[in-house]
Amino acid sequence: LAAQIAPHIASLNFAALQALAPRARYGFIEALDFSPSRRSSTEAFTPVGTFMAHHQGMSIVALANVLLKGPPQRALHRRAQRLLREVVPGAAALEPTHVLSNGRYSVSLRPNGAGFSRWGAVGITRGRDDALRDAHGSFFYLRWDQQPQPVSITQHPAPDPAAHYRSTYHADRVCFDAGWPGLQAHTTVWVSPEDDIEFRQVEIRNLSERTLDIELLSAFDVTLADPRADEAHPAFSNLFLRAAWHEEDQALMFERAPRLATEQGLQAAHFLADTDPQVVSVRVTTDRNRWLGRNRSTRQPLAAFDPLPLREAPTDAAAAELQGVALDTGLDPVCAMAVRLRIAPNSKAQLTFATAASDNGGTLRAVIDKYRQPSHVQRASLMSATLTGIRLRAMRIGTDNFAAIQSLSTALLLSLARPQRASAPPDADVAANDVTNDVTGEAASEVCDRRLLWRFGISGDLPIILVSAGVTQGLGLMRSLAQALRLWSWGGVACDLVVVNAEPASYLMALHREIGALRDRHVAESGAELQSVGPASRARTGFH
Repeated sequence: LAAQIAPHIASLNFAALQALAPRARYGFIEALDFSPSRRSSTEAFTPVGTFMAHHQGMSIVALANVLLKGPPQRALHRRAQRLLREVVPGAAALEPTHVLSNGRYSVSLRPNGAGFSRWGAVGITRGRDDALRDAHGSFFYLRWDQQPQPVSITQHPAPDPAAHYRSTYHADRVCFDAGWPGLQAHTTVWVSPEDDIEFRQVEIRNLSERTLDIELLSAFDVTLADPRADEAHPAFSNLFLRAAWHEEDQALMFERAPRLATEQGLQAAHFLADTDPQVVSVRVTTDRNRWLGRNRSTRQPLAAFDPLPLREAPTDAAAAELQGVALDTGLDPVCAMAVRLRIAPNSKAQLTFATAASDNGGTLRAVIDKYRQPSHVQRASLMSATLTGIRLRAMRIGTDNFAAIQSLSTALLLSLARPQRASAPPDADVAANDVTNDVTGEAASEVCDRRLLWRFGISGDLPIILVSAGVTQGLGLMRSLAQALRLWSWGGVACDLVVVNAEPASYLMALHREIGALRDRHVAESGAELQSVGPASRARTGFH
């Protein structure tokens, strides 16, 4: 095992073992025990001559890994990434949505880079139900001497015609790649399984023969409010947001001031969790007018920044509570940070941006302090991959189902309705986000009054997936959708699954019993998960 990392030192270690003569008929023996309490002679060690099959197997695999240049590693990586999916942004009208979550904090992303972040039911970043533009999310831009106008490193919202974009879905993260002649950008997004924080790690490679002065911009609209309230009255919602620069942690802090004494304020922070020696300077702005400018959109931002504010004595209680320098948010707050880099020829720079949220200021500051240490960022990345793999295996979600769930996630999040066709087979028809009058027995071409659903225990407030099943062959689809319900509930996607049983009446009613058992099992499994993460953080999902 050591030979693949430090071969020279490993060979010296083999020589030292050889000098101690721990060999038998077939080579080195199992081990040398240097424990003083177990010595049976005056020797410094006790030879262990027992041969264990799994130890021998690991030794053989380690030797093969070194001598044959890593086939065991490649095989294990292929198995661990069986849910890997490469998606070309813009290749399909319906872009799949990957939902990353720890059960409390969730991030929804599409291959073009658009999406949103939520803490429970509260929106951290602004999102809109607009599948055509899909221009909201947490985006990164680049600008340098040959490209003074900021261009995004994802296909949305400000693509560069000279760049090539692609994205990759892993089980627990999303990767975005952008390439120019002489320049590459690679972005990895994941959520910590332990704390309510997301990471966006950006690696920029300078492939040219000259030193590159480049500016990396991170920007998103801050809401810290219920998405429905923000969409209904955005100007009013913005009045209660305040911002501050936390110099000690190089963090932008935001807080939504409670309007009532019974409300609890929510805080969020955007900061550099892991920096790079090639960073020259950092600038920030929280005024959307400074970021976008007048009559501009996220496609062509003005991207004007001010130098970092100097720390002064807090002038009011709000600034003191945020423990930083109060910043002007204007009439429309935004979170924007610009990092200037100087990258040597044929070198790279790597930065990790983090966004965290909490309803407790002390907890938030503790999370920031924790993840300002690179070792904790690496731990969060490793644990995210491990625990997500375990979770998906426990749910028995395969590659095909995982891809289908991601497509349905887009239909649920962006209200893409597909009316049910009269000629559809009765055993496997799905209509996402659409309620037809099959439920009430009326014409399928018309949409029913929402109040007619109430007698079935369905509110009609959530997107509905409708399945019409008539034979037991449709159970496979329903099992897959039950798995999807658990995944959506974990990721904060609220919806109702409605099954209309068209099975002919009989004494057996096998399909009816199977559907009831499937629903009961879903309720039991969802209840167990609910206890593990708390009721306030889970999205409502129903099986009817």
